[in-house]
Amino acid sequence: RFDETGDFHKTKLAADRLIDGRYEPIAIVEIGEGVLQGYSAVLNLLIRWDHGQLQWYDPQTEEHIPTFEQEREGRLAEREARLAAEEERLAAQEGRRTAEEGRRTEREARLAEREARLMAEARIRELEAEIARRDQTV
Repeated sequence: RFDETGDFHKTKLAADRLIDGRYEPIAIVEIGEGVLQGYSAVLNLLIRWDHGQLQWYDPQTEEHIPTFEQEREGRLAEREARLAAEEERLAAQEGRRTAEEGRRTEREARLAEREARLMAEARIRELEAEIARRDQTV
């Protein structure tokens, strides 16, 4: 029984078990301020009343057993984390692609500049050769 105020049952957590046709109380202990705990042999679970929240624990590991809602929230959080990681991966991939395109564009610009410079140098040599020919004919 769970009584958030403790007014009705004189305690916030109480439990009974049926033995030989009679209900006998299950031992409830205070394991911390505002934290009560009992063990259900039928369920093989530790039942905890922790500051107004009912919680279930594995008696062997004392690990919290999440509720359906907590399990669902955990799965949703994991899914969101996976999606965020995938978005980061795609953004990084896009960043690498953009950087590579930038390097390619820069390389193409340098090649075009070099080609223009070579063409200009070739034209200068042509003009110099033509000037030299004119000077010889004069």
